[in-house]
Amino acid sequence: MALRMTVLQLLISMTLFEVYFNTWQKLPFTCSHVPGQRPLALEVAKYIGLLCALVPFLSVIIAVAAQVWVLFPFFLAGFGALWFVMRRRRLEGWGEAPLLYEDLPAVVTDLGIKELTYAGAQAQLRRAAAGHAGHADP
Repeated sequence: MALRMTVLQLLISMTLFEVYFNTWQKLPFTCSHVPGQRPLALEVAKYIGLLCALVPFLSVIIAVAAQVWVLFPFFLAGFGALWFVMRRRRLEGWGEAPLLYEDLPAVVTDLGIKELTYAGAQAQLRRAAAGHAGHADP
């Protein structure tokens, strides 16, 4: 039973990977992320919705399919076919869009907090006194 459950969970995990990376143009670990591109409440609501609806639903399906051996081949074929279709769709889309290694130049909003602190004022005075000596900020 544990092997059947592991196989189904692996197929679902690989399918979710294919769905998630279907439209990506950037490698998530090499690109910068500017906060505020999407509202935080929307992101939190999306993940809470997934955790409350999709995860329990899939967990029940996996548990039933692993316990009832007659149903296991049908769910295995269904999840396997879904993974195969999603993988093929992702691989076919590779040549359509070029990889992006950097975000468009977006300026992160400076709140001016650095200038309000004592260390910020001292650093600004040091920069002004050093001028353009080659080791200070321009």
